[in-house]
Amino acid sequence: MNKKYDVFLFDLDGTLFDTQLSTVVSLKEMAKRYGFVYDESVWQRYMEINIEAWKSYEKGEMSVDELFSKRISRLLDSFNIQNCENGFNAKDVVEFIDYTHLINGAEKMCKKITSKGKLIYIVTNGIQEIQVSRINNSTIKNYITDMYATDRVGFSKPNEKFFDYVLEKIPQINKDKILIIGNSLTSDIQGGINAGIDTCWLNLSNEKNKSAIIPTYEINKLIDLERFV
Repeated sequence: MNKKYDVFLFDLDGTLFDTQLSTVVSLKEMAKRYGFVYDESVWQRYMEINIEAWKSYEKGEMSVDELFSKRISRLLDSFNIQNCENGFNAKDVVEFIDYTHLINGAEKMCKKITSKGKLIYIVTNGIQEIQVSRINNSTIKNYITDMYATDRVGFSKPNEKFFDYVLEKIPQINKDKILIIGNSLTSDIQGGINAGIDTCWLNLSNEKNKSAIIPTYEINKLIDLERFV
């Protein structure tokens, strides 16, 4: 018999929201605004920069503001897009980001969880104001109890202090009844391990786990969470 949980902590980007699709849309819109040509090389370079930036951020080597601004400035520098930097700032990036594309099964799973009286919280390394806006523009907003982002908490995943803060805010629930779901082994799964709660790795691309980070569970689609509700 599968173990059941009362509280589900969801990561947002790449777990509930289709970050890849949204990023492509955002970069294409940015290209139109700043007058450069979008092609596959732009996408590939952005993803390289994005992965490097998030790793630095998770290690505490980069601030939230730097994370958002440097990803784009480095991308522009890579392609020598000088004219795009006129008047460019991090807020311009936010205007382009439309992260309301959901991962397949996200809305259905959120509805299923809450219909059983269970609670959903968002735990994200993003910025609270931006993430709240994105949630409010999505079809899952009514299923979310609360959201905890890095700038609200003061720490980022996988830091144990991030989860200490979150767990203190959740009503009297035993850790044994809490499950964190995320697509990042180093952020979500390691964070859950640090916090002493069960973890579920959403491995949409069915990648081989070559790390030493071992999740409690591994699923390849969100609807597979149904057995834990």
